[in-house]
Amino acid sequence: MPLHRVVALLNPPQSPFELACATEVFGTASQNEPPRYSFRICTERPGPLRTTAGYAMIVGAGLEALEQANTVVVPGWEPPGAPIPPAVTAALRSAHRRGARMAAICTGAFVLARLLCGRRSGRCARGVVPDFPTSAGGDHEVVAAGVWGRLYGRCARKAADRRGG
Repeated sequence: MPLHRVVALLNPPQSPFELACATEVFGTASQNEPPRYSFRICTERPGPLRTTAGYAMIVGAGLEALEQANTVVVPGWEPPGAPIPPAVTAALRSAHRRGARMAAICTGAFVLARLLCGRRSGRCARGVVPDFPTSAGGDHEVVAAGVWGRLYGRCARKAADRRGG
């Protein structure tokens, strides 16, 4: 059985925490099970990518990586109200139209809310992005986890649901 392809879309400055949550859920296989996902990262401009922690990480794949993704994860977007570049907008909408699942962690929910749910931005409650557990557009699933204490759990539950566990 082919692995489910998960691609995380990064944006400078990228928060390492949100990326680590996505990596732990989708990029780390248990020693007792075969891998279920192939996990990649991509960005609009491959190469060094600044992080909110002050270091750069090298990202080798561009937006073309989203073309084959079964699930696209937006692990944060700094600052939350920052414009979404037109090429990123087009790539995310294209992935959504062809049926890729769309997931966001923390401030990545702002991106999916603006692009896919027709909302200008998410509403902030006590300084955190709320959950958007709704589907946007037919059978295309959109999942967002915004509350830091629940974001890892939500991703892990979705992954477990997909593998029947």
